[in-house]
Amino acid sequence: MSSSTTWAELTQFQCPVSGCPSKESQSWVCERDDTTMFMNSNGEISCQLGTHRGNINTWVWNCGDSFHRWNDNKASLDSFAEAMSQDIGSLSKMGACWYAALILELGKQFKSSSRTYSTTSSNATKAKRIPSSTKSSSMSSSSTWVALDEFRCPVSKCRSWGSRLWVCNHDGSSMFINAEGKMKCAIGTHEADICKWGWSCGDSCHREMDDQASEGGFSNALGLNSQAMSKLGSVGVKTLISELEKQFSSSGSVIYFTRAG
Repeated sequence: MSSSTTWAELTQFQCPVSGCPSKESQSWVCERDDTTMFMNSNGEISCQLGTHRGNINTWVWNCGDSFHRWNDNKASLDSFAEAMSQDIGSLSKMGACWYAALILELGKQFKSSSRTYSTTSSNATKAKRIPSSTKSSSMSSSSTWVALDEFRCPVSKCRSWGSRLWVCNHDGSSMFINAEGKMKCAIGTHEADICKWGWSCGDSCHREMDDQASEGGFSNALGLNSQAMSKLGSVGVKTLISELEKQFSSSGSVIYFTRAG
């Protein structure tokens, strides 16, 4: 592996294959040489020896669950993002810029597919071996505001995967975010840091309107919205991820509420 690239070891990572029932965090090794797997911010996965290396969307996965005997074992963007959100503790240590770059790269990769490598969980039996439009509004002269109209629920406990339009629960107007980590309604009367908003997408898990997003949940929801990231730009995305890191380290209680429209 290149010494100029920072790699994260996949030692606490749940299976990223869509539909796999296993939610256990596991260590991963290359099926071909049995060495530990690593991931970098360029969206690449490599074995420890560096002889088997490729984009994340070119790898297939097998955690040992019987599910993998009959199904396509490649990750999807949604399932890989979910796996990342479950490992946010270790991945966040790589830094905001590293995390933001990886999210941007995943959005590009999963629009295409290519040849595959195979990786398998080190603590499992090896089985089969296999060689959307976002609106933006300049609500202030100094910031680009991006509408949350194709945005997944960013609350970590929520398992609803649908993209939704979000509106202010106080006045019914559309919601917007900017690269400075602010969130406001279209009218502009309700504005606060993203961590100060409570979310409810309508799923039964939201018994209260004060469910806060998490740093990982919001980052992954953003990563699934390629058009919002395009509006913010690579610098804006990195700035926002860095700001989220600061906000959610001491978020406090919510003061405003948003819901799916």
